[in-house]
Amino acid sequence: MKPTSRICLFVAKLIPRGYFRILKFAAERDPALQDLFLPLKNIPLCLRGDLRESVFTSLYRTGNIPHQAGFDLLCTSLLRPGDLVFDIGANIGYTTALFSHIVGSDGRVIAVEPSPRSFALLSRSLGEKANITLLNLGVSKAEGQLEFYVPPSLDRASFIPIAGAQKLRVTISSLDNLCASYGYPQFIKVDVEGYEPSVFSGAVATLHRNDRPIIVFEALDIKGLEKCIFLLSEQSGGDYEYRRIRNDGSLVKVEETGSSDFVAIPKWAKERIDGRTKVHHAA
Repeated sequence: MKPTSRICLFVAKLIPRGYFRILKFAAERDPALQDLFLPLKNIPLCLRGDLRESVFTSLYRTGNIPHQAGFDLLCTSLLRPGDLVFDIGANIGYTTALFSHIVGSDGRVIAVEPSPRSFALLSRSLGEKANITLLNLGVSKAEGQLEFYVPPSLDRASFIPIAGAQKLRVTISSLDNLCASYGYPQFIKVDVEGYEPSVFSGAVATLHRNDRPIIVFEALDIKGLEKCIFLLSEQSGGDYEYRRIRNDGSLVKVEETGSSDFVAIPKWAKERIDGRTKVHHAA
């Protein structure tokens, strides 16, 4: 690593803003910063980061994704060793690493990511982990191909059109087909930048099962949230309860304030809400 790169790394951890520009400037001039091992907070794993990509900035600075702290706490509470987990929208692998650590050697994580660039970075970091299976495809209503949009920020890529983004044609499958191939999971994370309803539309058989999964999903607006809840409720026969995740890992009613992450809890999984993460209501 170049001496000037070390200075840039040091400065980028100190200043309150503008740090990504410094990291990108240094990484464009130093290949060592294009494949830098980034230790993760509270997870005994490293991701191999390319500091030219903004998605790695918070991982370099803090070892986690600060606005996702509540999500991390909830997953730690709900998941068990030996679980099968589907990570739909795995991106560069932070949540995949978290899941892999929690479920352990007796569990398995199926990490799904359609973006070729994100998948290459995901594979570089976690491709040799024994309990992770990586799939370079998208999830939608059925099998086939679909246009996918990749903007400069890799964590914003989506099947929903984005102005100025690179447009690609990618392979897609459905949740039902993935479950038929890899097993029925106890837990599914869906973070696909507004495309969540299409993912749930392809999960009819999975959601009809008595052992339907716990689902954590993102909803960027009220319309998207209502559509997700409608689909999940209709296809599960009303089995799910829904809560919004707060930044401390607690759960509140969906109409209360909190993050843009929500959890659908089937009846069988209520016992997993332990003392650290209780479903509660604001006064």
